[in-house]
Amino acid sequence: MAFFRIESENHLQPIAATTFSDLGMKERQDLQALLRDNPKTIGTDLLVFAEEFSNWQDSSRRVDLLALDRNSNLVVIELKRIEEGGHMELQALRYAAMLSTVDFPQVREAYEKLLANPAVAAKRGITAHDAEQQLLDFLGAVTASEVNISSTPRIILMAPSFSKEMTTTVLWLNEREVDIRCVSVQPYEIDGKRFLEVEQVIPLPSSADYMVQKKAKEAKAEKQAVDQKRRSRSLPTLVEAKVLNPGDVLELIRLPRGILKDVPQDARYADLIDETRVKWHFNGKEYSLTSLCAAICAQFAPEVLPVTYAFAGPDNWAMAGEKIWLSELARSLELSPLELPNLG
Repeated sequence: MAFFRIESENHLQPIAATTFSDLGMKERQDLQALLRDNPKTIGTDLLVFAEEFSNWQDSSRRVDLLALDRNSNLVVIELKRIEEGGHMELQALRYAAMLSTVDFPQVREAYEKLLANPAVAAKRGITAHDAEQQLLDFLGAVTASEVNISSTPRIILMAPSFSKEMTTTVLWLNEREVDIRCVSVQPYEIDGKRFLEVEQVIPLPSSADYMVQKKAKEAKAEKQAVDQKRRSRSLPTLVEAKVLNPGDVLELIRLPRGILKDVPQDARYADLIDETRVKWHFNGKEYSLTSLCAAICAQFAPEVLPVTYAFAGPDNWAMAGEKIWLSELARSLELSPLELPNLG
């Protein structure tokens, strides 16, 4: 981003960026301390709880800054004052992997250590004794037992600029749902005063909402596909487990848009023939559960649903006299005993 000084009417004077080296600013003592004490410059809703974090065995590596977001995600923040950032993305990925097992007691311990620094404690107006309570308040939790730290840390890379190799890597990781961001941090000196420009460059803020919506849509579509596959296996699963047997009577227990009330009682039953077919009591013809739903709606409420309506047959039928959908009954066979629904 270019900066200009308005010198006079219709005249702009460009303001050249400087470097941290030219300003005599060091990475850890100056830049890291500035960002540690001003986390809003990094991202909204972050609580920085550690710097130079190294709470692991057999490694001397240290995370520049470590933060939490309000969704209990760890956020690895790596800083470089040099142009193009070196290989900081690879370093940050290693850190994220090493941090995947960190739990809340370790977060609290690290924050207590940070607050043992008098300058940090004074800046935040709290002491190490208050560390756990501030963490709980930030996360909206009452007790430590409620907090489950995510095993997939987020990553924020901060440097004056980023190489093409790095941005290509970050974009590739973003496409694979790794939450990693590049934030440009650029110093300026104007009339003896120092300024710091902080700007997220990957992903672009304008595309962030789009990416969130796209991922949500893809996740929904994937879930629907899984659910559809499970429904299609409902009858075979129940027959194989001998929960259902040929000749058993099935009952229609629901239909969309309140159509069930229009279906006569004797038209709500069908006999199971095999794992794919049933015989409707109303006319003695054979159908799949899905096609029978369509036939019933066409027979008794032809104006309510379009002929192309997509029924999920096992979601509408149950064993006669029961109220549990066949799809849910089949699903219960795949769950552990602790996960089984109440079938009574």
